Amino acid sequence: MKISKYFMVAAASIMMFGCAKNDENKPNLADEGPVALSISLVNDGFGSKAAVNPSEGTSVKLDRSAIEVKLDATGDAAGKWESLTLTDDAENNNGTATKMYYDVSDLKKVEVAVNGQRVSLTENDLTPYYEAGGASDQDGLGTPIEAAKIPVYASTGVFTFSGTTTMDSETQEVYNLYEATVNVTIPIARLEFSNIKHVTHEEDVPCLFKTIAFNKIEIFKEGTKNYTDEDLLVDEIISDVTDFTIGAYPAAVGEQAKCYAFNIFPCKPEVRFGFMVTTDEITEPEQFYAFVTKFKKQGSDEEITTFEKGKIYRISNMTITDENIIPSETGNTNLAVEVTVTVQDWTVVEGITAEFK
Repeated sequence: MKISKYFMVAAASIMMFGCAKNDENKPNLADEGPVALSISLVNDGFGSKAAVNPSEGTSVKLDRSAIEVKLDATGDAAGKWESLTLTDDAENNNGTATKMYYDVSDLKKVEVAVNGQRVSLTENDLTPYYEAGGASDQDGLGTPIEAAKIPVYASTGVFTFSGTTTMDSETQEVYNLYEATVNVTIPIARLEFSNIKHVTHEEDVPCLFKTIAFNKIEIFKEGTKNYTDEDLLVDEIISDVTDFTIGAYPAAVGEQAKCYAFNIFPCKPEVRFGFMVTTDEITEPEQFYAFVTKFKKQGSDEEITTFEKGKIYRISNMTITDENIIPSETGNTNLAVEVTVTVQDWTVVEGITAEFK
């Protein structure tokens, strides 16, 4: 009786695994028929940690309702974009998601689209990270897309045999199981400037300027010395700060904090603030500037050598003195002051200081 029972179990096992598409110990995907594929979407700078966005006052995560996956292969599921949910629970490794496909043939590539970005992004093109530009913008770019809506695209053509088989519960078909991992990475850094203000003068220390109007923030290519239009990466034209001697900017709307935000590619850019000023001698407003020479981590002298992808850098509590505001377009002065910034991983980076010259 025992022999008969063991024989039946063995026969069932042979029937179960006999349907697998390759019986070799180490299948070669190129030689296989239909297989099963398990795709893991891995959170690499993908917003699994919460961060405060000054412009919105909410947690910053990529919109996880807008993640899609597509197979470059043949089979019923191939060639179609399908939604994939990324969750934060412990079972999904705090920011990973897995999707199974069965009956997949001629597998070449897996594509992942986030926030509608279904093709590869062009390197050094900032256009996808901004709304359409306004006529007054020097950079031709409009409002930066909010952190949660940043477009991301990733793909892989690497598929690894798992060493196991898996069964399609609907058809009862058994397949050799292959695995693919797609690393989804935010390709840009984000700078957020807030609480920018003029130094408060003592009663017996007069201001060097009669009027100061804060009118722009400009971000230039790393290492530029000329600060020309050709070197400009992105700017913010500010039209509502007519008296920079009072208040902090950007001003909050009700209890909602605001910031001047910039989406840029990883680099150590040159940053210039613009002011229209008058003095006793300058009766018609003229363009003056303040230049940031260094960004430092808060509480230390460690300089930030580059703004990294997948990080939001919060630059706040910046006090600009009279001496920082100069007529030179290229900043040929050694006057400097430190101001505060912050950093995290799409994620917000806090606690960074900026030095002006």
